This record gives sequence, C-alpha cells and structure tokens, in this order.
Amino acid sequence: MATLTAQYLSDLGRVRITLGAATPNVEYTLQRSTDGGVTWVDVRGGITMGTASVTVVDDYEYTPNVRNDYRILEPVFYDSFNREYPSGTTLDLTGGVNSYASTPDNAALDIVGDIDIRADIAPSQWPPAADSSVVAKYMHSTNNRGYRFDVLTTGKIRITCSTTGLDNFSLVSSIPLDIISG
Repeated sequence: MATLTAQYLSDLGRVRITLGAATPNVEYTLQRSTDGGVTWVDVRGGITMGTASVTVVDDYEYTPNVRNDYRILEPVFYDSFNREYPSGTTLDLTGGVNSYASTPDNAALDIVGDIDIRADIAPSQWPPAADSSVVAKYMHSTNNRGYRFDVLTTGKIRITCSTTGLDNFSLVSSIPLDIISG
C-alpha cells in the first residue's frame, strides 16, 4: 500500500511530499485539503506520481498557518494490459432483458448544456450478440428521448441524441472498438 510522508522545508517555504511503497505501473494523484477534507484540490506536479514517474513533489502552494491534509488517489486500473477487476464498486449486469440500473425521471436530471458520457465496461462477450445500451436517458416508446450510448453487434459505438425529446439523430463510429482481452 502506497504511503505519503510530508516534511515542511522552512528555508524554502514549501512542503515536500514523498510517495513510498508505490505499486509498480500505478499512477497516483496527490491532493491537498485545507478544510478538514471537505474539498480537495490536485497538487501541482502530483497528478502522475508513481513508480514510473515522480515520487517527490514540492508543494509551494500550501496554505501557511492552516492544517494542510494530503492524500493520494489510486486508480482502479493498473494499466491497459493488466486491469484489476472487480474493484469492489462495480455494477454487474447479466445482459438479460431486465438487467439494468435505472432511476425515475426527474427534472433535476435533465441536461441543459453539453454532456460528457463515459463508461468503463468489461463485456463478457465481444462483440455483443445484440445491440446494447451502455448509458441512456432515452425512452423510445414514450417519446422521451434524450441520449443513448450503445455498443453495436459490429463492435462499433453509436451515440443517439435528441434536442426535443421527439426526434433524434445518431452517429456511429467508423471503425469498431479493438478489445484486448487479458
């Protein structure tokens, strides 16, 4: 388990943070809080700490005369060829007709600007046997269409959007995803 040590260097007015016992091939993010852990900000130079990168960061932006808490965030995945699943905070879906997560429609969930849709999936079959929605706020039967992110049987990705809830337009990737199994 990775550890942090902090040392205040009064001659230069900074805090030196050292990462120890880091897991090989893991990049950590170093963060600081000055309000007892309510909010955290990334420490400059500490975004990619790890064994293949920086293990010592000098924090010149610490807040003097206030408690500065530091933490490291370890990613769920180790690298693109050796991912560790499950992480303990996963949603396991069988792919059956009624296997999905949902929440009731609510105005607080309406998107009024841009949206960034991301999903980290580990399909048990590739490509899928049927077109599969990964993330959606889309009900075709009730004309309540917002957006839908699908994986097609061809291995391509499809994004479907509607600005009115009635009409829609779709974009399909020109090449299929290349899934590396390991």
